[in-house]
Amino acid sequence: MLTGIKELDEDLANEYYHQYLQQKFGIDLDELMGIYRKVAAEPRPIEALVERIKDNSQLLHVAKQIVRIWYISQFKESFDPAVETQIYAGHWKNGLLWDIIKAHPPAYSDQPHGYWADPPEGA
Repeated sequence: MLTGIKELDEDLANEYYHQYLQQKFGIDLDELMGIYRKVAAEPRPIEALVERIKDNSQLLHVAKQIVRIWYISQFKESFDPAVETQIYAGHWKNGLLWDIIKAHPPAYSDQPHGYWADPPEGA
């Protein structure tokens, strides 16, 4: 729900959850998931979720990091902006960002040299 994408890779979801998010955010992640389960059937679930977590900086941080890990395969462990703890999850090529912006991940392309001279299809 947080990513805006209906179908996510289940294997990647399990890896992100078990190897990264649960280990770093533990009880806060469990609380966020409990709130999700309560609001999932509401007519506007994302709005209901945001309303319930907007005043809790830790839960809001965890929600943002779920989006970050899916979009760019990294996240910040600490919600304190002064603490720079970027963690790379190893799947930058699979980030949701690339399909959304109709681009390939930096330094990775299966297109022939010079493909960038032509605008993307549908642009």
